Amino acid sequence: MHDDDRPVDLRLLIGEERLLGLSRELACETDLTCFETCTGIQCPHLCPPTMVPLLLYCYASGLYGSDEIERRFDSDERIRALCGDKVLESFRIRRFRQDHRKLVQQSLCELLREVRRLLNHDQAAPAGTLGPAPGEGNDGEACEQEAKLRLDLAAHADNLEIDD
Repeated sequence: MHDDDRPVDLRLLIGEERLLGLSRELACETDLTCFETCTGIQCPHLCPPTMVPLLLYCYASGLYGSDEIERRFDSDERIRALCGDKVLESFRIRRFRQDHRKLVQQSLCELLREVRRLLNHDQAAPAGTLGPAPGEGNDGEACEQEAKLRLDLAAHADNLEIDD
């Protein structure tokens, strides 16, 4: 965590390409059969196989607001690549997160665990990032808390955007 209680941008720890790859890989490992047909919204190009890696990458990068994710679509080639260059609309992102929060949170927790494993394999994780160092507490619990915090930040950002 940073001093301002916001989680660290994981791109700074493992690099953009590695985070993009992990987001895609973990989304492929997620059981997407439990998703209904795209939350009742007609958006075949923005269903679970697209939305899960997109949200993992964005939330792990510190990009939380659905409107901001939509705005970044034009300037961020990685976000466009995750969407298959399909049009991205903030209300669909928001709705998907709301309807499938639990599964997105579980997937994000797995991503955080994998980043910790990578950091612990490469070097010790920097102090204050991704919870306690191995042996200093429950790593799984720290990742669960951080995943919840990142989703809470996304919901809060969306509420602020709607109020504007």
